[in-house]
Amino acid sequence: MRVTAWKLALIGLIAAATAGCSGQRCYWYNPARTLEQARQDCLECYDDALATASEAMSEYHSDRYGIAAQEYHNEDRLGMSHSDHMALQEWSSWGAAYQDRIFRTCMRQRGYCRKKADKLDPSVRKNTLSVGGVAGR
Repeated sequence: MRVTAWKLALIGLIAAATAGCSGQRCYWYNPARTLEQARQDCLECYDDALATASEAMSEYHSDRYGIAAQEYHNEDRLGMSHSDHMALQEWSSWGAAYQDRIFRTCMRQRGYCRKKADKLDPSVRKNTLSVGGVAGR
């Protein structure tokens, strides 16, 4: 899979969105899952969210932005008008928010909730991934 600038931006936004809760580290936690299972679930949800959002964005940008979006995808943004650039930034923000919603929904459907580090039992193992923190027994 080719990593484009907008995909890197999405990864960064998702990581930032899931990295903490009000200044304190939070973890996706399901008491019935081990840390290894939580890590696997998190990565599967992230991959699913990335694929779903990428597909939606691909369809959306070709319908809505046409040539300007193709230039953005080809990382050839020179010569783009300011309005095209602003539209594509907004489009990218929408995609990141959409991907975050898909990711969070997936984790919740698998029985996870967000817990602050100080609310977890000290025996719970924790791990920080690029897409957020996970915890398990």
